[in-house]
Amino acid sequence: MFYLIFLCALSLVNANDCLFDDGHVDASNSFYRLAKPLLLFLPTMQKRLESCETLNPPYAQERLDKIELAMNKLQLSADKQIQSLLSWKSEVEAKQVHSDNESLVECHKEIRNKILQVQEKSDALAICESKKETLKTKLSEFQKIGSKYYHIEKQQRETWFGALHACHRLGSHLASPQNEEELDGLSDLLKTSGNDYWLDAHDHVNQNEYISVTTGEKAKYLKWNINEPNHARKDENCVELKPDLGKMNDRVCTEKIYFICEV
Repeated sequence: MFYLIFLCALSLVNANDCLFDDGHVDASNSFYRLAKPLLLFLPTMQKRLESCETLNPPYAQERLDKIELAMNKLQLSADKQIQSLLSWKSEVEAKQVHSDNESLVECHKEIRNKILQVQEKSDALAICESKKETLKTKLSEFQKIGSKYYHIEKQQRETWFGALHACHRLGSHLASPQNEEELDGLSDLLKTSGNDYWLDAHDHVNQNEYISVTTGEKAKYLKWNINEPNHARKDENCVELKPDLGKMNDRVCTEKIYFICEV
């Protein structure tokens, strides 16, 4: 919007607007008058950049790390543009422009180039702010348990496959406890819920060879209930958490239960 308004203002000004009665060209006045809106807009852009830098969620997990890394790269690039424009602002304030039509034209060209830089900067900030809002939305869906962040689904029951897709839509994956501490943290929180929850391990390929669907490798940590896994029913190929017991069980993958997502 700023870009369009500024271009419209620029198009209304021509060299004749800068002539004194004796034909003398006041290029310096024209240059600064046209540049002033741009210069005034710089602090606003700086504040928008700073607002993008305020969100620094304490995630250590890879997926949100990648999002944060992309934001940091964008912010560094945007900050360089801001510093360039601020340096140019200082030059404009100190500059003595020659009073001739040729210099006036060059000034107009320089202003247009700076306007394009501002537009690029504004677009970059819009992307940054969009990423920030997306990250905030994701943050609101998760809670910290131990050192990780989890989404505990309490509304919609899904098959194991449906749970995979539901977690993916949240930018996460089915929970994959890596040790007893992580498993106990989830169990302690959910042991009075009366529900069971899908985890990410399965043995679809080879029976009793449990693979983490997140990594594609052998599940790092499994804590089975007594006499489990037993494949008591056909297709008990997916792993659930039974929080009241603090242990795992094999279950038919097409049954619908709640689930836990992890980032």
